[in-house]
Amino acid sequence: MTAKVSPAEPGEIKNSKEVTWIQKNIKMRCSYMTSGDKAKDDICQCGYKKCDHELIAFHHRKREMESPLTELESDFSKYTYSVPTTSFGEIKFVSCGGIIGKFVRVDGQTDMSTMLELMINVWGIEKPNLLISVTGGAKNFYMKPRLRDAFRYGLMKAVHSTGAWIITGGTHNGVMKHVGEAVKDHSLTSTKSHKPVVTIGIAPWGVVQNRNVLENKEGTWPAGYSIEEQENKHESFLDPNHSHFILVDNGTQHKFGTEISFRAELERKISEMQTDTGADIASVPIVILVLEGGHGTLKTVKTALEENTPAVIVKGSGRAADILAYAFKYAETVEVDAKDKDGVGIKIIKKQMKQNLKDDIAKQMEGMKFCEKKKIPFNIEQIQHCLDKSELIQIFEWNSSTIAQDIDEAILKALLKAKKNQVIDQLKLALAWNRIDIAKRSEIFTDDNRWKYQTEHKSLTTGSLNNITISAIQLNRVNFVELFLDNGVSLKEILTIRTLVWLYRNSMKEITLKEVGRLMQDLLGDYYRPHYISDERYARIMEEDLDEDNSDNKAEKQNLDFDNPEWELFIWSVLNNYQEMAKLFWLHGKGGLAAALVANALLNAMSQRTENKELIANITENASEFMTLAIGVLNKCYSADEKTAHDLLIQKLFQWGETSCVLIAVEENNKEFISEPACQDLFDNVWMGKMTKENPTWKLLLCVAIPPLIPLLVKFKENEIVEPASPDQISHSSVQESRPSHHGGNALGSHSSIQIHETRDDSVNNKSLNTIESFELSFAISYMIFLGLYSYILISQLENNLSVEERILIVWVVAIFIQEIRQVVTTESTTLKTKLQSYITDGWNILDIVTILLFVIGMVLKGVENPQTLEAARVVLGVNLLTFFMRLLHIFSVHKDLGPKLVMIVSMVYNLTIFAVILLVFIVSYAVVSHAILYPNTEFSLNTMIAIFRRPYWNIYGELMLEEVEGTQDCTNVAELYKNGTYPRCPTVSGKYFVPVLMGLYMFMCNILLLNLLIAIFGIMDLSAPSPPPGHGAFWQCGWRVSSYEEIMFDKGVK
Repeated sequence: MTAKVSPAEPGEIKNSKEVTWIQKNIKMRCSYMTSGDKAKDDICQCGYKKCDHELIAFHHRKREMESPLTELESDFSKYTYSVPTTSFGEIKFVSCGGIIGKFVRVDGQTDMSTMLELMINVWGIEKPNLLISVTGGAKNFYMKPRLRDAFRYGLMKAVHSTGAWIITGGTHNGVMKHVGEAVKDHSLTSTKSHKPVVTIGIAPWGVVQNRNVLENKEGTWPAGYSIEEQENKHESFLDPNHSHFILVDNGTQHKFGTEISFRAELERKISEMQTDTGADIASVPIVILVLEGGHGTLKTVKTALEENTPAVIVKGSGRAADILAYAFKYAETVEVDAKDKDGVGIKIIKKQMKQNLKDDIAKQMEGMKFCEKKKIPFNIEQIQHCLDKSELIQIFEWNSSTIAQDIDEAILKALLKAKKNQVIDQLKLALAWNRIDIAKRSEIFTDDNRWKYQTEHKSLTTGSLNNITISAIQLNRVNFVELFLDNGVSLKEILTIRTLVWLYRNSMKEITLKEVGRLMQDLLGDYYRPHYISDERYARIMEEDLDEDNSDNKAEKQNLDFDNPEWELFIWSVLNNYQEMAKLFWLHGKGGLAAALVANALLNAMSQRTENKELIANITENASEFMTLAIGVLNKCYSADEKTAHDLLIQKLFQWGETSCVLIAVEENNKEFISEPACQDLFDNVWMGKMTKENPTWKLLLCVAIPPLIPLLVKFKENEIVEPASPDQISHSSVQESRPSHHGGNALGSHSSIQIHETRDDSVNNKSLNTIESFELSFAISYMIFLGLYSYILISQLENNLSVEERILIVWVVAIFIQEIRQVVTTESTTLKTKLQSYITDGWNILDIVTILLFVIGMVLKGVENPQTLEAARVVLGVNLLTFFMRLLHIFSVHKDLGPKLVMIVSMVYNLTIFAVILLVFIVSYAVVSHAILYPNTEFSLNTMIAIFRRPYWNIYGELMLEEVEGTQDCTNVAELYKNGTYPRCPTVSGKYFVPVLMGLYMFMCNILLLNLLIAIFGIMDLSAPSPPPGHGAFWQCGWRVSSYEEIMFDKGVK
């Protein structure tokens, strides 16, 4: 499609693809000069003056003199020729608020394919799902205010609910003006989310008043067009509320009706287009809407009905519309013989007018001067022809005393009536219009037509229903999908690999399921292994296997359907941010807890990949909703059975990346989910193992020192508790989940019933201290010994020679290094690159790398026989010992008391950085100003930079250094003495008095305001942290649970 052309100043020529395309493809019609009456020799029979014709006309004098008037009227093409159009671009209605529309002058014989390309590809109009052709009175006529309002509201409602185009005559009078006013009223009240109404006016070029301002060989962008109070005879102004104008030129002037055949052909061509309904396309339906009108309107309606185009008659609008409505109401219904398309005799229902009704209508025509008296019988015959197709007629009647239907329902019902016996076509129309209300109230879901995939409904083929359902999914029509599922459509039968790939490609261009898996892994992390990647059945499907024309289709041969199609469509919906559709499939699927967690994680990751604030807010809200659903499911299950809830959290799920619910929550740092009682109790059980929570720390310390005391001092649980199950244990699990009702009930009612095989050791002597707590305690004691040994060596025995103690230290560090290698190998990632990437994302691992590198560097320096390198080694190893002490915090991070405190400190340090920036402003400003006043013209050097910031920095901690500022210590102003460091430099006299005052203000801001404010905010931050469930500690403890879970799993060898 071409880019939308922005408005330009009148007269400005805009060079664009649109100009080039129109000049190349669109023609207009120019007449040869054909004179008639000698008294008017300067006027051509086409209506234009001689001077208005192109010069080429004067080369055809012989031809024009031989042309009788009747022949000219019957076939203008013989006396006209096509030239590139000179009238196109944008039209600006200067007297109507500057409304801008598109226009083009076209040859009446232009090919309709070219016109569609102009409208769809060049003008960029979206394809319609319905075409409303409005016909009727060309002159202004009166409509009752309430009927007028009902017409305008209903028409706009029909347009927006179906994505329709409106086609009218395009002039500023009669029914066209009523349509334009409807569009105008709607545009004033609609929101930005509503798409502009596509209203196409098709009018004869020769009757457009002020058309000269529209002419420019290069187009007008825009043309300033004025609507005057007085219309010229045989001319009309264009309506300012139409969005597009097609001005049909057959070479004549002041002749109405010359566009009729062009309009009919264009409407027919549009009706051959396909609606935007996804997999199951349908032709664009067309309906004719009749308001008022004369005998020409009767002919138009008759012709439309003969083409099986349904008509909606607006009763009360006057003249032809009222006569048709009256005849339809009082004509008798009779049964007549007919033949179907196969020539089989059938009975059909028709309406016929009795003589008394015909006489009554004739009197009405005479009374309203509908037509000449001699033409009344012909018009009555036209009405009867219309009644022969009464099944295609829908009467819209507004009645103030009753609640009448809206005109949009009349339009849609007319189209449905036209396909009364074609249930599938009815459904396609309802889907195209996105009118679930019409679908439910129409013939589609009556008892006779309701399907359950039963054999008695042979006319409703499975393929047709499948395509319609897939179309509804692709179009995000949630209500339709729910309706289909309620009426027996099986997702397992309709969802194939090819179908799923088609859905993805409609929203994500060219993509395969393997690439979808990679996308999910990119969003969630390498811990998540989508089955599109891990399952070789799907990974082996190549591009050619998905080709519909490929007879040797591998996907079809292998019958690769999906065990849980709800979850495949659920993931598709989440990745497209179709929230309501995703919730629908979530309700229909099994295993809702993991699904909700995955959806929450995907949406959170997606929100970080876009910069659109509105979209971020929408995605974040959707993620929060799935978090609420996940918590609801967990709590529902936990309240019913604690053990089942714990099993549900730790079960390994192939469908969801070969991971578990709790691992998803931990990897995504989902504190809200982790803080729930079920998760907290699970972690407590994992932490304590078989021991009860009543065991004090002193008993555990004593048992570590003297293991035989374990049976005497440590209390164990009588029954085996839930622990992180191994894959073998998980294989013994049987999961049965109940799906909650989605009909307004509690959506959180889904929970699992899981039985996991257990073994019980009845002998207390076989119990061992295998809990995480005891393991971490033993490791902590061992590490303290390591630090003590390292400290002893650094203080007392650091020499070039390698002592026994240093050899032990080296072996110990090598063991730590091997442990780090094991940690890399055992991560969830699949490749070495991703394993390393996953490893370095943890800050503790980076500290481990730095620590080991410092140790290696220090030992290498120590081995060099040089006093200076030994001193360097002492410094490096000293820093290395510091980093080893920092690793002690990592050990403490899994402790139930110390861990939460570390999380709190890290969070506070992070928030401190914001205040550090503010504090830095005060430090730098005070440092530079005070030094400049105290010691002017100081030589710039590295020592100067240190001196500038040395005093202000230590001032923060209370070291005021007043003797330097006030000059009370021994000092000198001799440059040689203070430059070589013999004496410090004396401050200036002004500095002695001004800088202490400045220091006072500086200390007040730093110490009293900023630091105390920081302390206060830390207190508020702690108080504002979400309250966890009773008995589960502070909010920081929930953060500790997340950060320590992977360490626990790693130590147990489960992860």
